[in-house]
Amino acid sequence: MKKRIKALIFTCFLVLTTVSSVFTVTLPTNKIKSMWVWNFSTAVATPEARRKLIDFTKANKINLLYVNTGKGLPDHSEEFSALIEQAHSNSIQVFALDGDPFWALTVNHTVALNRIQEVFDFNTAHPDTKFDGIQHDVEPYALPEWRDDQAGTAVQFLQLLKESQNKINDFDPSLQFDVTIPFWYEEADPQVMATYNGVSKALSYHILDIVDSVTVMDYRNTAGNTDGNHDGQIDHGKQEVAYAAFVGKKAIIGAETIPPDGRGIPDFITYFDYGKVYMNAELQKVIDYFANNPGFGGIAIHHYDTYVLMKNSPSK
Repeated sequence: MKKRIKALIFTCFLVLTTVSSVFTVTLPTNKIKSMWVWNFSTAVATPEARRKLIDFTKANKINLLYVNTGKGLPDHSEEFSALIEQAHSNSIQVFALDGDPFWALTVNHTVALNRIQEVFDFNTAHPDTKFDGIQHDVEPYALPEWRDDQAGTAVQFLQLLKESQNKINDFDPSLQFDVTIPFWYEEADPQVMATYNGVSKALSYHILDIVDSVTVMDYRNTAGNTDGNHDGQIDHGKQEVAYAAFVGKKAIIGAETIPPDGRGIPDFITYFDYGKVYMNAELQKVIDYFANNPGFGGIAIHHYDTYVLMKNSPSK
């Protein structure tokens, strides 16, 4: 009998742990919980891949997917259309995700603008399964030109964003334009400043002046904002959320789930080894802190292929 009781308690513990890992994050009304989806083959290519993605998305209460389209949208329009149909039927929005550091340079702006046009062409051809927005992940600090001429490269990047936003507004003002940014643009020493249209301010603020929203790569494995820890997501996201509120835009706070490798992905920037229960508890602290701030757009998880591998409890 004692063994049966112990087994029953253990089973209940497993069920409660599983449920809490999925449902502990509670978002205020109209806030986003988004997820990056980079891999076509594991998420879009087949009916089974699409079903698994949507099932995972629903189970984790995600309401927006950033789905990488890259060069493949014209050749795989039917697969993307099928995914959007499934997502929309479950009240999940889909943004076309794309980007490259080299897009920031003036000589490559045409490439970025052509990719935007491909989204327009898709939406025109698929009026019942249109993308809800576009997200660009352009990280100019990865370029050698950034090291040689940071200010000049930043201005070229801002001009691309302005051209992109204008193009999107001309086609369909309801199509949202989001851009990923690192949290450190205004925290770097020296601060990443840009003079654009005669105004000098942090690059992240210039970006928010132009686009509809930003998703902040606010990668830390804690919410922070305690007496002993000011190196968390709240602390590094405050400036973007505050400025977003100031200009009537939105800043979404991003979290990382890629496994640490000790080099490019150090342990302190990713939740992977800490488990979903812990991550959700920390993200809830972020949500609660910013809940009443009009500049807070929600949270984002990077990314599907690693998030789906996370365990509920710590893997360390």
